[in-house]
Amino acid sequence: MNEPLDHPKGGSPVPQRRWATLPMYARHRGRSERVVRLWARKGYLTLYRTAGYRGVIVDMDEADAALSALADKGLIRPDHGTFGGQVIRNVVIGVAR
Repeated sequence: MNEPLDHPKGGSPVPQRRWATLPMYARHRGRSERVVRLWARKGYLTLYRTAGYRGVIVDMDEADAALSALADKGLIRPDHGTFGGQVIRNVVIGVAR
């Protein structure tokens, strides 16, 4: 008898992947789709093609882990948004005084 795909031999379930299109992932990260494509071109992200969908998709958990590691090394900015959270906070604090 065939084992169900979500329960391989050994009993532990296979974690479900969270897939996203590039625009969806860009919104998730607070960046533009262009930046997400740049990250993929630089080899920071793995893009996948599937049957039945014309574009490319990304595994959100895999991509988040990869980008987190790159941010820790200082290769990309860790903050979300155009200018990053720290810069925005400094500007707001400076104006509020």
